[in-house]
Amino acid sequence: MSPPPAVPLRGVMANTNRPAWRPPRKFLLRYVAVHASVSAWLFMVAFTRGMDRFDSGMAPTFGERAVEFLSDLLLSPVFKLTTKSRLLRELFPGLLGYLPLLANSALWAFLTWWLFAILTRHFFATEPSAKP
Repeated sequence: MSPPPAVPLRGVMANTNRPAWRPPRKFLLRYVAVHASVSAWLFMVAFTRGMDRFDSGMAPTFGERAVEFLSDLLLSPVFKLTTKSRLLRELFPGLLGYLPLLANSALWAFLTWWLFAILTRHFFATEPSAKP
């Protein structure tokens, strides 16, 4: 006896051969690449601006604080935990230190995908029509 054919549910993402909780590979790879690049770039901008005013002792400007906040937000939670943990710093020395950055970006990709899925189901779900 063969299983019954899959019936598409209203408001549910397209039927694919991957679990619904997992984002498509193209989305995941592109998101991780862009997120990791932007995170590293913002960190470098914040660090450079901080070093530029290091000798003067001046307070950071609003723009510098905004860049630093955004950098901290994008690098949270995995990368920040790795930099604060002595054990994790020893596990990921040198170039292996990029692995927590990529893991952090992958976590953000999954969270973004789930948020899109929830919002899609909530806002684009059609109400079942009432049959007389």
